[in-house]
Amino acid sequence: YDQRGHGRSDVPQSDDCYTADTLASDLQSVLDACVPDRRPVLIAGHSMGGMTVVAWAGRHHDVVRERLAGAVLVNTGMNELQARLLILGPLAGARVHRALLPPLINTSRSYSSRFEPISYRLIRRLNVSSHASPGVGAFVHRMELSCPAPVRAGFGRLFTDLDLSGSVPSLAVPAVVIAGEEDRLLPPWHSRQLAAGLPSLVELAELPGVAHMAPLEAPGEVTSRIRQLAAETLAAPVAVPAG
Repeated sequence: YDQRGHGRSDVPQSDDCYTADTLASDLQSVLDACVPDRRPVLIAGHSMGGMTVVAWAGRHHDVVRERLAGAVLVNTGMNELQARLLILGPLAGARVHRALLPPLINTSRSYSSRFEPISYRLIRRLNVSSHASPGVGAFVHRMELSCPAPVRAGFGRLFTDLDLSGSVPSLAVPAVVIAGEEDRLLPPWHSRQLAAGLPSLVELAELPGVAHMAPLEAPGEVTSRIRQLAAETLAAPVAVPAG
């Protein structure tokens, strides 16, 4: 499903909506609406979607225990989100990233069409690998620009201090973690930390030649793991993507 302010979902009417509690509540609302018969589900989340799954698990222990069959977490992280950025390269260091990038990521200003060539290069570097096709790069560029600037800023502020590490043990179901080896936004460090804290880890997959958009850059790798986990944990494959 589309997170608030993304895709076809409405833009939040208040800055108070940019919280982990809201993300968790939204996921529960989607489950209640889409799977009202309370059958078991497998949830897959990419990036902020993965954060949503863990935030939800930390707040809905009973639902996790009764209904969640498994989880797939792709290109995601739980803490130190801005400190671990590698957008400027590993040699830039955390202090440089913290000083230069938050004003860019958290800005509520829209990108001007005059700077579209620059924004394309920036968004491509942020999100996809050098191996990604021009079509994938163009799609991600359009997708990023379609997200209203105030929404990007609102979630950017949330990510500054977000720490969901305490909720990871609550996701006590079979789980697959997928990282892109070339992810600059949420480098593999995050996936390794997440995997180490999951009580029932099935697999940590680090995909070579893939950056932050693994579902677009390596759809077969991601889909096959979702299907495999569904086959192992559900009587019939059912997935509720988050994010």
